[in-house]
Amino acid sequence: MSIKLTPSFSVRLLKASQGLSLIELLVTLSIISILLFVGLPSLSDIIKKNQLDTSTQDLLTAIQTTRTLAVMQHKRAVLKANSDWSQGWELFIDDNDNGSRDTEEELLFTQGAIANLSITSTNAMKTISFINTGESRQANGSTGGAFLAGNISICGKKNTKGYKLILARGGRSRISSIMCN
Repeated sequence: MSIKLTPSFSVRLLKASQGLSLIELLVTLSIISILLFVGLPSLSDIIKKNQLDTSTQDLLTAIQTTRTLAVMQHKRAVLKANSDWSQGWELFIDDNDNGSRDTEEELLFTQGAIANLSITSTNAMKTISFINTGESRQANGSTGGAFLAGNISICGKKNTKGYKLILARGGRSRISSIMCN
């Protein structure tokens, strides 16, 4: 009579669950790295485009809010760039029509600096003000002032799409697409 030895249940279970082989692991890591290599640059471009779009809309909204405040409060409202538009801006009601915020004039809104974008204006326009009729006028110490019109360009990298905010002399503002140089 001969005795036949069979592997125990625990030995068979151990052999069945040994995990991934080195080849399987390397193939999986290669596929993941290829997907990341292809996907990350486009994700970065999407983030930059979103920042450009959002900043453009923020500035347009600030201009439109300034005009609305001037009409509603029957006073000159001013949107003024900090050192330049990419460093942010502030919105206030200009009680004495001088175009500058004095200590007694309340600051209604402020926007901080915007990184990675170039925001430039024609004629070095750093102040946009509206009178109570909704017209854009230069602040010069009187309730009137010369008509104010111009463009503000918002760009990311060179040779990419950007935007131009166009301010008409009647006070209307709109957005136009441009190619940044």
